[in-house]
Amino acid sequence: MIKLNLNNNIYKVLFAIYILSLSLHVPLLNKYSFFKISDIFFLILLIPFSYYFLIEKKNIYFDKVDLIFLLFPISFIPNIFILNFSYNSLLGFFSGLYLFLIYFITKNISRKFNLGKFYTLKLITYLGFFCASITLVGVFLFLFNININVIHSTPRYPFLLFDVYFRSQSFLGSASMLSMYLIIATLSCFFCYIKFKDFKYIILITIILAGLFFTFAKSIVLLFSSILLIIYFKVKKIYWRSSILFIILFSIIFHSFFANFIIINKNNEFMKNSYFTVENVKPIVSNKSFDLIPTHYYFFKKKNFLIIKKSFPYGIGYKNFNNFKYTNTEYSEEDLQYTNTFNPHSTLLGALSENGILNLISILLILFFTLKNSYSLSEKYLFIILFYMCLEFINADFISIKLLWIFFGLIVYENKNKPKLI
Repeated sequence: MIKLNLNNNIYKVLFAIYILSLSLHVPLLNKYSFFKISDIFFLILLIPFSYYFLIEKKNIYFDKVDLIFLLFPISFIPNIFILNFSYNSLLGFFSGLYLFLIYFITKNISRKFNLGKFYTLKLITYLGFFCASITLVGVFLFLFNININVIHSTPRYPFLLFDVYFRSQSFLGSASMLSMYLIIATLSCFFCYIKFKDFKYIILITIILAGLFFTFAKSIVLLFSSILLIIYFKVKKIYWRSSILFIILFSIIFHSFFANFIIINKNNEFMKNSYFTVENVKPIVSNKSFDLIPTHYYFFKKKNFLIIKKSFPYGIGYKNFNNFKYTNTEYSEEDLQYTNTFNPHSTLLGALSENGILNLISILLILFFTLKNSYSLSEKYLFIILFYMCLEFINADFISIKLLWIFFGLIVYENKNKPKLI
């Protein structure tokens, strides 16, 4: 075990600033869209941390368990050689290393300052409050035709509110990412209220939920599943537990099914527009009144399976999914234009299609370890939040969400600190 010394509270402050800065998920320079404003604050945290780790060599811990998480950036290395040190292959490795460092720093700062889960849950609550507040201000101004670039105007989206079609995205780049942040913040805030019984958390959660409403995101169904899991851990009777598990399973299947398919009235041309599905979409099942049509998520998965078939076991390389030209005999190149310009939208399938079998195995090992360890804690708060995150893996590229790696570090710290059974 390597020990390193962190002597003052500056790390605690910088860590808090970094978590709050995750609300600024916008590029610093358009030319380098992968480098966000929040990444500057991570560098400010990383530089002094690295100095103590490399020079002082005191009081920073590298444990055997860290090797499980280190497998993630290591899994990108084969493609660096296979793809001849291409820009994207190197970017994949350094992105993976960045995520590992988020985990590693979270674990060590929590350990050094005895922060515990509620310190971080409070910060994530404030992060959600900040994102939701920006959303509500943005919505209010948008009604007066003032756009501060936190609203995504979607004239083809089915939710018409105040005679305007829109979805809020705050400064996070998409409504989907905002909804994920706000759901994590909702759960974090609720657990803080349970712990501290402070009325301010009721106010905070109300504002966060109001912001979540304006995302009009399908992930709200997964919040419902997570709330049911909270109830599951509270009830004792087998009948009620079994019933709750059945409803949770049903809600997950419901969410996944309607993310990939839409049942529409034959006369409803509105839902056949390119916001939801490919141009000139053909129904999978049809009767006199209704059609079952595939959404973009369905085509993303078909594209993933095609890439896996062609490029197993190494994948086509980091961020190369949208460079792969997917074709289908039933559709023209123009029909599939949307499908060929977006990311995998499935964490596990995307890992296998882009980065190969080693990357997928590293993710599965990390998930198995963190789910197992968070479930073993006496309070299931971290397990429930991680459970929600895992549900997002089905239809979202969630592994690169930095909050996930903060929770990984927190889970490892809490597991090390849990009371030992005598």
